[in-house]
Amino acid sequence: MARKPILAPIDTHFRGVTNRLLEALGAGADVHAGSVIRTLVEAYAREMATFYAMLERAHQAGYLDSATGGALDSVVALLGIERARAGRLHGKVELSRSSPTPYDIRISAGFRVTGRTPDGEMLPLFETVEDVVMAAGSTRVLAAVQELEDTSRDTTTIPSIGPNLLTMTPRPALGIESVTNLDPIVRNSVDESDENLRARAKMALRQSQCGTLESIKAAILEQGVAQVEVYEREGDAPGMIDVLIGDPDFERDLQARERVSRALRATKAAGVRAQVRFLRTVFIQPVLQLKPADPMLDERSFARLIEKVQQALVAHVASLPSETVVNRRKLEAVVLATPGVDDVESIKFGVLTVSPDPRAPTDPTRLLLNRRRDTSLTLGYIDIGMSERALIDTKRWPPIIVRETEKLRQLDLVIVVTTKSKGVEDRVRAELRSFANRFHDLGDRGQQKLLDKLRGVVRSAGAQDIALAIVTDETGTAHVLTGSETLNHPALVGDAALAIGGLEFVVADKREEPS
Repeated sequence: MARKPILAPIDTHFRGVTNRLLEALGAGADVHAGSVIRTLVEAYAREMATFYAMLERAHQAGYLDSATGGALDSVVALLGIERARAGRLHGKVELSRSSPTPYDIRISAGFRVTGRTPDGEMLPLFETVEDVVMAAGSTRVLAAVQELEDTSRDTTTIPSIGPNLLTMTPRPALGIESVTNLDPIVRNSVDESDENLRARAKMALRQSQCGTLESIKAAILEQGVAQVEVYEREGDAPGMIDVLIGDPDFERDLQARERVSRALRATKAAGVRAQVRFLRTVFIQPVLQLKPADPMLDERSFARLIEKVQQALVAHVASLPSETVVNRRKLEAVVLATPGVDDVESIKFGVLTVSPDPRAPTDPTRLLLNRRRDTSLTLGYIDIGMSERALIDTKRWPPIIVRETEKLRQLDLVIVVTTKSKGVEDRVRAELRSFANRFHDLGDRGQQKLLDKLRGVVRSAGAQDIALAIVTDETGTAHVLTGSETLNHPALVGDAALAIGGLEFVVADKREEPS
C-alpha cells in the first residue's frame, strides 16, 4: 500500500498565499480590492511568496541535477571536480566505425582522446563533456571535448590543434573503431557550461560508487546493452540480485554475454550473488492473404498497403509483454484495422528461435534455427513464456503477405454459325458475358440449371450450336467437352467465378468434325 505524504503540497505563489490568508479571515471581513485588510494581506503575501521562492531555490541548489552556477560548483567540489575556465582547448571529435552498429552505443562523458603532432610530440589529453549515443544503424557520432588540466606540463603554448590529429584513445570504447577531430581544436572564451560540468560529475559519481543497483546498470549499459533492469529479489536472502536483459538476440551473442559478466564482476560488491537472465526472443512470421478494399489496386499501391500492414503487425507484437499469448484473432483485427484492407482470408504462424552454432560459438552470424511449433491453420495462438518476448523481424523473417486471389474457371468455346457475320458474333459475346455474370451469383443447383440452358443462349443469339468446349478449372487443369457431351460438367460447378475465354466461330458447311 502506497504511503501517504505527510504534508499535502500547497501553492506557494502570491495568489495561492493570498487566497489562503483571505479564507482564514472568515466571512465577515472586507476582502474587496482596495480595502485595508486586503491591502495588508497582499503585502504580507508578497513577502511570503518571495520567501518561499528563496527557500525553494536554496533547496534545489543542494542537488546535482538542479543546482546551477556557483551552487553547482559547490556541489561538484565534493567530488573533487572544478569547472573548466575560459582559455582551455575545446572542440568536437567524431567517433566512428566501419559498419552500421546493430544497437545503440552509449559513450558517457569522460571518454578520453589524444594524439600526436606531425613532429611526433604528444598532444594534451582531452575528455568528452557530454553523453552521446551512436544510434542503431549509424556509423558515426559527434561529441564535444575539452582539454584536461595537466599541472605537470605547460600546454598554454599550443594556440590550437589542426584537424585529424586527435586519433588516439587511451581506453577504447566498446564498438568504436576510430576517432578524429574533423575541425580545428581552439581555445574557448567562456567557462564550462552547467550541462557539461554536470555530465562530468555524474560520470565521476558512477565510477566512484560501485555495488549499487544504478552503478551495476550503468556498467552493463556501457557494454552495448540497450534494455536492462537490475533489482533485488523480494522475500529472498539478502545479497541476491537479478539482472534482466531484454535486447533481441542477446541470448545468441556469446561475446556480449561475456562482456556483461566481466562488467558485473567488476562492479558488484563482494558477497553479492547476481543472476543474469535474458528474455529469449521468439520470432513470429505471419503468413496471410488479404483482400484490398479497392479490387483494382495496382501492384505498386498494393506494396504500400503491405508495408502498412507490416508496420501494424510489428507494433502490435512488440507491445505484448512476457508470459502472454499471441492470438491469431487479434492479429486479424490488427490487419483489418489497417486502412485499405477489406478482408483477411487466412493467417498462418511461422514460429522460430535462434541459438549460437556450437561449431562457431564466437561468430554471431552463425545461427541454429529452431522451429518450435506447427504452422498449420488449426493453431489459433502462440504461447509466450515468462522469460520470452515475441518479435517480428522484418529483415530476416518478414511477414509473408499476398493478395487474396479469386477462384476462377475459364470457358473457351468453338461455336458453329451458318454464316460469318460480325453482328451474330457480337450478340453471342454479349450473351455469354451476361451468362458468366449471372453464373457466379448462383448456387450449385442454380449453376447446373443455367448450364443446361447454355446451348439455348448461344442459339438465341443467332448461332447454330456449340461444337467444342474447353473448361480450365482453378488448378489449371483443362477438360475438353465435344459437342455431343453435356456442358453440365462438375469442373464448371462450384464456388468460383466463370470467365469467358476465347471464342472461335466456324461456318457450318466448312467446319471439320473435332477429333
